[in-house]
Amino acid sequence: MADSRSASTKPQRRTGVREAAAQATRDSILKAATKVFAKYGYDGGSVEKISKAAKSYDRMIYYYFGSKEGLFIAVLEGIYQRMDDAEAAIALDASRPVEALTEVIRFVLGYYRKNPEFVTLLNTENLHKGRHISKSLRAREYSSRAVAIIAEILASGAAQGLFRKDLIARDIYLLIASTGYFYTSNRHTLTAFLGEPLESAEAITHWEDFVIETLLRTVRADDPGARQQPTPRPGPHEMAEIAAGGKSGKVVIKNIGLLLSGDIDKPILDADTIVVNDGLIVAVGKEKDCDLEGAKTVIDAKKTCVAPGLIDSHVHPVFGDWTPRQGQIGWIDSTMNGGVTTMISAGEVHLPGRPKDIVGLKALAITAQRAFDNFRPGGVKVLAGAPVIEKGMVESDFKELAEAGVGLLGEVGLGSVKAGYEAKEMVAWARKYGIQSTIHTGGPSIPGSGLIDKDVVLEADADIIGHINGGHTSLPEAHVCELCEKSSRAIEIVHNGNEKVAIAAAKAALELKCPHRVILGTDGPAGSGVQPLGILRMVAMLSSIANIPAELVFCFATGNTARIRKLNCGLIEVGRDADFVFMDRAQHSPAPGLLESVQLGDIPGVGMVMIDGIVRCGRSRNTPPATEIPVVVSGAH
Repeated sequence: MADSRSASTKPQRRTGVREAAAQATRDSILKAATKVFAKYGYDGGSVEKISKAAKSYDRMIYYYFGSKEGLFIAVLEGIYQRMDDAEAAIALDASRPVEALTEVIRFVLGYYRKNPEFVTLLNTENLHKGRHISKSLRAREYSSRAVAIIAEILASGAAQGLFRKDLIARDIYLLIASTGYFYTSNRHTLTAFLGEPLESAEAITHWEDFVIETLLRTVRADDPGARQQPTPRPGPHEMAEIAAGGKSGKVVIKNIGLLLSGDIDKPILDADTIVVNDGLIVAVGKEKDCDLEGAKTVIDAKKTCVAPGLIDSHVHPVFGDWTPRQGQIGWIDSTMNGGVTTMISAGEVHLPGRPKDIVGLKALAITAQRAFDNFRPGGVKVLAGAPVIEKGMVESDFKELAEAGVGLLGEVGLGSVKAGYEAKEMVAWARKYGIQSTIHTGGPSIPGSGLIDKDVVLEADADIIGHINGGHTSLPEAHVCELCEKSSRAIEIVHNGNEKVAIAAAKAALELKCPHRVILGTDGPAGSGVQPLGILRMVAMLSSIANIPAELVFCFATGNTARIRKLNCGLIEVGRDADFVFMDRAQHSPAPGLLESVQLGDIPGVGMVMIDGIVRCGRSRNTPPATEIPVVVSGAH
């Protein structure tokens, strides 16, 4: 009993004390390192100086951060995070866009001024050409949030008619950052050069007011001068529309580590070089065998993978780069950052007030087809104008649509035509005039749609069995497998469907020895949102869970779709459109290469996207960062 009482009165160690002490040590080192690196730079900021300033030991730096470089990266992440946290704390009302943008400008300029070590550390990192921050997995998170805040403000201003509609949030972010960064970074030399005290309160207030006035004039919709913009010069990071008629000139892509063909019969090519001329592939082979002379642009793929640009076989656009389904702007450009270079409409069904009378639905289809033919967000080829058929349509309606340039039908079953015999007749009329049809499969997805079962699908005989795994609700798995067996039409598997049935459908196609029939789509935007990485997620899921080789699944999203949809892209062969996605395994994936990482279920990192031989984006803002990315070594578009 005595021993028991003694044990009960023995003081117990409080849980978390050791963890708190460790965190305090780590924080102390970070704080000291921030000051030392800001004062001495990266090269002069020794481990010894930092441990002394932190009243710690050298070994603790290596214990918590691995190396001096690891510590410097943590310092850079820390200064970005503190700025991000401070910006997030601002009470912004996007419904008052002028005031909100003004507040953002004041914050950024003020933050640089009040935190000179931020500017000093960035100057140091720029001297090292960003080689440390490029290894950070978190830096992009902070820039993405900053740009997203500005994007929300610009979208609100455009919706209210206050701001121009052609603004790019990234451009405004860079403009704000540059006016604050340059002034603070060069205040001492500029004071001597101009002979004016730029650090005085009057000078700072004047500059801040001037910047706000200039930026507001730039974004205002009612400023005539702001509208007179020069023709944009396309570049590796351009996110705006690039005219469909732009020519790439001669482009050479060399040092390719893995070349995926898109052809399911031969998915991997023994080649390391592609030559493009004016948007078309003119040669594929070994570098020594290709004509590289006179190239306007040369891209070093850095041994990464080059594949045909991904094709999303099932989207629901409306007009421009906006979807009312989720009230989102920029979804097409964002999807391009996921490697998608072509989208195919399954109907512009989300248009508010969508007309359902025959005259109106034909007018909408023709307008959508022509609008996207003239406007390509992010350069993406959107094949739109897909009317949803309604009762009362006759053969001449399909003839009229075809003559006007419409080549697609929206999902059969989303309108009043739901019976198999009715759909069969209209699908046949459409096919007669060269219009390709897709049928809704499974339970209802939007008001007005209904169940389309296997018998209706088989009787209608549409060209594409749309979202065979449901959109969102699937038919029974046995019925889906029966469709794969009894129909000879395309088997479309979508991201926004039943994943279990998606795997079953893909396996059924392989067992039936018809993998060439499998194509992939997202079925977005939808109630589940917009999925910029939807196609890549489908590729990773089917490869890892269905155990299908990754190089074959990439064919589902490229060459298979191109052939079934009769497109001139999706395959890497002479004469095809030069639409490519450059990929590598995501940083820190345990797999040794891209294909192996996809087969583990990892989404690859996109390092570049090219459409018609023109670079549309560099390192993707949406995928995990690629281990290696291609580089434009000469020329630029």
